[in-house]
Amino acid sequence: MVMSIAMLSIPNRVGLNSMWIMLLAAWLTWAMAMSEAANSWWGTKQTLTITASQANATGGEPWQELVVTLTHLAAGVALIIAWGLFLFGFLNQDSKKAMK
Repeated sequence: MVMSIAMLSIPNRVGLNSMWIMLLAAWLTWAMAMSEAANSWWGTKQTLTITASQANATGGEPWQELVVTLTHLAAGVALIIAWGLFLFGFLNQDSKKAMK
């Protein structure tokens, strides 16, 4: 939400491909949130170890652990890339103005 408000209200140089990556990151974050709900149902404990220890989780099936791990990794990497592209688009705009 912060990204979209900033991109619509502040001049920037964020390209169309970067915006698609940002949108993908938002959707992957939803997948991660759904896997956290599944995590509480399955009782997995490899990815969210602190939560699992507090809930006395016994661990899930290997495929369940894999689902939770992959969704968290994909969303995390996508968010890092999306915010990097976002900041680059705004910082690049400022450096172009400073040069002129």
